[in-house]
Amino acid sequence: MSRLTNRSRNNLTLLFIGLLTSCGTIQNQPESRSEESRVGVTPRLAAQALTERYRPQYHFTPQVNWMNDPNGLVYYAGEYHLFYQYNPSGTKWGNMSWGHAVSTDLVHWQELPVAISHDANEAIFSGSAVVDVNNTSGFGNPASPAMVAVYTSANKATGKQTQALAYSLDKGRTWTKYANNPVIDINSSEFRDPKVQWYAPTQSWLMTVSMSVDHKVRFYTSKDLKKWDLLSEFGPAGATGGVWECPDLFPLRVDGTGPQKWVLVVNINPGGIAGGSAAQYFIGNFDGTRFIADDQGPYTPPTGTVFQNFEQSTFGSWTTTGTAFGPGPETGSVNSQNPVTGIDGTRFANSYHGYDPSIGTLTSPSFTVNSRYLNFKVGGGNHPYVPGSRPSNLAGTVLADFNGTSYGTWTTSGEAFGTRPASGALPGQQTITGYTGAGLVNTFIRGDATTGTLTSPSFNINKGYINFLIGGGANPWGSANPTAINLIVDSQVVRTATGTNAETLTWASWDVRNLAGQNAQIQIVDQNTGQWGHINLDHVVLTDGVIYEDFDGMNYRGWTATGEAFGTRPATGALPNQQAVTGYVGSGLVNTYVRGDASVGTLTSPNFTLSKGYINFLIGGGAYPWGGANPTALNLIIDGKVVRSATGKNAEALAWTSWDVREFAGRNAQFQVVDQNTGQWGHINLDHLLFSDSPVEGQSTETAVNLLVGGNVVQSVTGSNSENLDWASFNLSQYQGQQAQIQIVDRNTSGWGHILADQFVFADSASMSSLQRVNWVDWGKDYYAAIAWENNPDGKRYMIGWMNNWNYGELIPTSIWRGAMSIPREMALKTINGKIKLIQQPVQTLNSLRQTPSFVASNLSIASGARSLGTGANNTTSTIEATFSLGQAKKFGIKVRTAESEETTIGYDAVTQEVYVDRTRSGDVAFSPDFPGIQRAPLAPVNGKVKLRIMVDWSSVEVFGGEGETVITDQIFPSPTSQGVQVFSEGATTVLDRLELWQMNSYR
Repeated sequence: MSRLTNRSRNNLTLLFIGLLTSCGTIQNQPESRSEESRVGVTPRLAAQALTERYRPQYHFTPQVNWMNDPNGLVYYAGEYHLFYQYNPSGTKWGNMSWGHAVSTDLVHWQELPVAISHDANEAIFSGSAVVDVNNTSGFGNPASPAMVAVYTSANKATGKQTQALAYSLDKGRTWTKYANNPVIDINSSEFRDPKVQWYAPTQSWLMTVSMSVDHKVRFYTSKDLKKWDLLSEFGPAGATGGVWECPDLFPLRVDGTGPQKWVLVVNINPGGIAGGSAAQYFIGNFDGTRFIADDQGPYTPPTGTVFQNFEQSTFGSWTTTGTAFGPGPETGSVNSQNPVTGIDGTRFANSYHGYDPSIGTLTSPSFTVNSRYLNFKVGGGNHPYVPGSRPSNLAGTVLADFNGTSYGTWTTSGEAFGTRPASGALPGQQTITGYTGAGLVNTFIRGDATTGTLTSPSFNINKGYINFLIGGGANPWGSANPTAINLIVDSQVVRTATGTNAETLTWASWDVRNLAGQNAQIQIVDQNTGQWGHINLDHVVLTDGVIYEDFDGMNYRGWTATGEAFGTRPATGALPNQQAVTGYVGSGLVNTYVRGDASVGTLTSPNFTLSKGYINFLIGGGAYPWGGANPTALNLIIDGKVVRSATGKNAEALAWTSWDVREFAGRNAQFQVVDQNTGQWGHINLDHLLFSDSPVEGQSTETAVNLLVGGNVVQSVTGSNSENLDWASFNLSQYQGQQAQIQIVDRNTSGWGHILADQFVFADSASMSSLQRVNWVDWGKDYYAAIAWENNPDGKRYMIGWMNNWNYGELIPTSIWRGAMSIPREMALKTINGKIKLIQQPVQTLNSLRQTPSFVASNLSIASGARSLGTGANNTTSTIEATFSLGQAKKFGIKVRTAESEETTIGYDAVTQEVYVDRTRSGDVAFSPDFPGIQRAPLAPVNGKVKLRIMVDWSSVEVFGGEGETVITDQIFPSPTSQGVQVFSEGATTVLDRLELWQMNSYR
């Protein structure tokens, strides 16, 4: 399978899109192999208790290193074989080989040595394994049949993907590659993930394989696994927002004994219903040659009353802020935007004015809610609104930057300030350093002989601190002839500062929290005509904290650099061949993309004293944390030790991060910026170090359509990283008679940092997006590359998936390993509400891990709010089966892994008839902006009841709704002490008919 990666360079080609996928960057290895070579590998497995933080207890993980797609799922000689994509050398994608584990019951797993290793020529991408009982390949004999692996060989030199064979004569322990590989070569770099099975009606082998970027699946047939003939193709169909990978095809009988249908599973990345990676399925018929999906018919959205269709050349009564939306609706793409599709009519709202770095809002007039639904079309970036977030204002309000050709609304007296800001040193003056931008206040006019004042207009003190850069003479206010900056309130000087007899400007700050809400002025005074009788000033900013460094100067202002990575001064934006860098404040930042990712070095601050409780900063670049190999990180150092550290998220957009440093109050410290990485994303971006009394709050970076009631966001929809507008809907039932507004928001400056919107219609029923109309195997964020076992002895169909998402898969906060499998699931087809659905349930053998006795609660009335089930229910691993009765409550459900500040909520929305998982407060969510969120899935009640089955492990929840027709799989990373279980209700009382909870043992 493949993984699309965000690269630092702009020269990403189609070839490398294929290589940077399931599969990432292919690294050449100093190995060679004969045409037919033994490839069994026996690594030294670490002796671990496997109880590290976040280590799943009943989900399979490798002891060490990286794992992704399941491969080669087959039952043979009493063992279920689980092969998987594996990096034998590290905890990130690379060196793709087949790892191997076996189980006798799909629960207790034994990890074996690497089965098929990459070599100097090829990486071993995903595929399947079969047992050749009839010896059609000639690799074995009828008495001792061969296991044959059919895998994608990814050529390290050319990027071409072909299908190849390896075989084993010892139950998969060692493997020999077929001498005449490849067996299928169509000269493509996007042709992968073969799933092979025996097709009895034609007594031949059937291969299902993906044409990834074409959104097609091909079917091939063979009599001997070596020579293959093309049968047919399927697609494009369903979700096509990313590459198609890891297909699977299998038959199931409807309702157990009904007609046989075929299920085609196609995994997609990105473009899933919850964002990023996902698995979709099609139900249809296969005749031995061609798969034909059941006809779903065309989609017609509900009709209704048009509220806004943007068909005029202006926005009319809608109001805008910022520049992102331009002067009015657009008729198509703007600037260098890709073509926009899905427009209803001729015009739509488009925030791509100024490209992705521009931001803004477009807000409707108020309206009275009197319809059940508001349907609309949305496109653009997938950056959801996060509840509680706000536009970041830590950068503050600039009162003056003195970069213009005049003082603007500031007034002068005397001669000292001239007619405009200076652009540096004046005649006869020493070199001035430390100012930002193009200009500054400098009263060295005619040397130190002139005097005067410069006074700001009145402003309101609405933040806690005023920061500024100051230099020049040390002549404080109150002395005979001051050179000072003063804060004036009610005609009284309430704060003042002076220089230090130096031409280097440095940061100073006033704490003005006790003056909140008052009007004030700033006055700069030069009344001194003696030596050092002048003042230098720049960049007056009203903020919520104290600026330590903003990197807007011409040099690093006392910081010490080593190596080449930091150059000789801060950068002013992106460096050559780098993608656009966004999110920094002012004119400069630290950017170590000097000579691309090839350079390394450190940048260390002077010593300072920690006087505030929090350190806030903007950080971007590579995700290589301190403590790992080759870090790109910002460190806080006290007494020579790193006490806090942060890294980027493999993005050129800088985002706010905060450290709580209250425990170090009064201690001396230093910052050290480290770049020791020369690989992909081997650089760091940093800006705006700011000390404050409180941490940065949730930063609003959404591209979204929001519904506002009472000025608050009550519902929100984002795009899908596509220029296609697709249908979405707000359920207005609970807001009848209230005043509301629509706000279209673009607060994102990174990739896909724009939003498209069109055709707002009030209707009696909800529209459905193309993704909502897709059949999803799983509606969560973390279920991908799902495939099923072949040759099962009981005739049942079992499936497993990689429990991760390529949006953040390499960033999850696990230590010596990275990657886990879902629990194996039994699959079936069942008729639900007149439609055939794929249903899933955990395999029955998992019950062997249940501890007894169980915890039981029944006939429990839950008043509005949340209540604990008591310490008897506390756990870190569990199975929960619960049935609720619908009443008047709007929402109800269960919260797991709870503590004072952590919880994962599994709820049911009775208004929308959806089950959801909210992991926004589930523990560590800060490692990727794509991680926190709420995943929702449709689930109709049955006879007024809602049934949920929840599987909880140290770092995951899997929720099976109803009969298993709706499943949500999500990773979570809570504290080990978060062990509580609560039930909750919102809006009214809910009845919990019965809940039974079993704590789960480890399979090890």
